[in-house]
Amino acid sequence: MKKIGYFFVCFALVVLFLYGLNFYNSKKEFRHEFNFVVTKITEDGRGNLTFYSSEKNFYFINYRFYKKEGIVIGDKIVKKKNSKNLYIYRINPSTGKYELFLKKEPNGNVR
Repeated sequence: MKKIGYFFVCFALVVLFLYGLNFYNSKKEFRHEFNFVVTKITEDGRGNLTFYSSEKNFYFINYRFYKKEGIVIGDKIVKKKNSKNLYIYRINPSTGKYELFLKKEPNGNVR
């Protein structure tokens, strides 16, 4: 009987640790500023997109992106520091300037 109790306590601690880690990373992402042009896009098995700039890759915790949203290479992703919303801009071919294409609100633990 004690073994079952230990199992549930360990399981609960692991779940709390994972939730806490997700919450920490969510807040960390919230405090960051993003401003980059997408140079590559990959899709995982669940359909989530990961974006790449010339320097590194960006897999967002608070925002989920899917292929059907139409984000393409050359789009610009911008999020101001401590801002909930993330914006995707696309170049208007007639003006050659970036214009707002999509506004994303967080789906994570951002408050």
